[in-house]
Amino acid sequence: MNDETTLSDKLLGSGEIVLVVEDDTPIRRIVVRYFRELGFNIVEAKNAAEALTTLEAGTIDILFTDVVMPGAIDGVELAHMASERWPNLSVILTSGFPQNRLGDGQTSSQLRLLSKPYRKADLAELLRETISERKRGQPA
Repeated sequence: MNDETTLSDKLLGSGEIVLVVEDDTPIRRIVVRYFRELGFNIVEAKNAAEALTTLEAGTIDILFTDVVMPGAIDGVELAHMASERWPNLSVILTSGFPQNRLGDGQTSSQLRLLSKPYRKADLAELLRETISERKRGQPA
């Protein structure tokens, strides 16, 4: 099954709302397109401050955030803050430099990491696992 479309189309969102946090606009557009093609509802934020405001304002099922972002709060701190405040929120971190920021044990077992660059099929596989855990009642 090397066909990326076939693999990624196995998972389609069923009403889940994903908050995509990415400061790089072209990358955010690609990521948002992937999520939409996989059937998810999307809310976008360009930094952690916007993401926290969005999380406060509504129900988000999955937080998908870049690790390296400008501002006082990076993606790892955002993920920890969000996980503490909203324990049922699934969190996926993404980074092109995971060892620099995540190699010191900062992540918890409920945070998942998707290394850049990734394909839509890679995202779909991680989402399949995340949603499976959500359905079993465990935050992912």
